[in-house]
Amino acid sequence: MIKVKLGGKLKDLAGLDEIVIDKDVKTVRELINELKSRNPKLGEILEELFPSGKDTSTPMSTVVILVNGHPITFTGGLDTELYPGDEVKIDEIVITQLVGGG
Repeated sequence: MIKVKLGGKLKDLAGLDEIVIDKDVKTVRELINELKSRNPKLGEILEELFPSGKDTSTPMSTVVILVNGHPITFTGGLDTELYPGDEVKIDEIVITQLVGGG
């Protein structure tokens, strides 16, 4: 069992802040694909953030993924291995600057 905690827009789209995955997923990449297939609304945003055909070891720069509190950028990117009992936190951080003038 792997606990997935969602934050921000992902939490709002899924309609919940935690998903428990009982299926055997071995990497963060497999976990993302499993989440895409489970919830159509969440799947749409995850497809934007992690396109199916994209061959990369890291998520887009606006995405923060932690496995047991550690950023996956230091543990193998999307190929970070997962084990039963792991907790994965996925959030999208978007910072915008409003500019006004006159």
